[in-house]
Amino acid sequence: MEHIENYEDLYIKIILKFISDSNYEINLHYYNSFKAALKQSDSVNNWKINLLENYHSKIEGKMLKVLPQLSNGDFNILENSDYFKDFMNFLGHQATRTKDLKDSSFSKLNLWPRFSLNENFRDEKDIDILLSVFRKHWWFFSFVFGQNYALNLLTNCNIDIHIPLINSSDISFITSDSPVVSLKSITGNGKDLYFPISPKFGYVILRDINTKFF
Repeated sequence: MEHIENYEDLYIKIILKFISDSNYEINLHYYNSFKAALKQSDSVNNWKINLLENYHSKIEGKMLKVLPQLSNGDFNILENSDYFKDFMNFLGHQATRTKDLKDSSFSKLNLWPRFSLNENFRDEKDIDILLSVFRKHWWFFSFVFGQNYALNLLTNCNIDIHIPLINSSDISFITSDSPVVSLKSITGNGKDLYFPISPKFGYVILRDINTKFF
């Protein structure tokens, strides 16, 4: 995590608007929370180092009751709205905590000047600062992407196709520390997700009921 300079504050807020105008107030709330915590942690270095990880730990901690049930094939637990919300939040953040997202985001930075990010920030110098701020504070923007993804999953839960998977083959599902997988290379839609919960059970979210993912 990097210290937020006073001049960077406005640029970060512009980027938040650019990333998602509809979720701006929610993202701004998280930004203000992180910023306040960073100021408080200046004299407590270890807390500053673990601050972001503590946020993720809270998200993952809420899965301590849900994941064991899902691992045993009990998907009925997701009928509880709170557990379902926690599960979608977990999937959203896991899907965006990847090197691929970081590399993809950084590779597209050269496209930003083509957009009118803000009518008062159109010259080359301001755009350069915007891009440098985005790179420096990726730790925060990666969290924002995860939060937005989770909100999108929740907003579209009645439209998306949610499919619990039971593996009846002799080949186990492969699980890992970062298990949520984008199915874009298979379905063509980057918002299609596959989550191997355990060697026997998994979960898929699709945007189109006609999509084939196997």
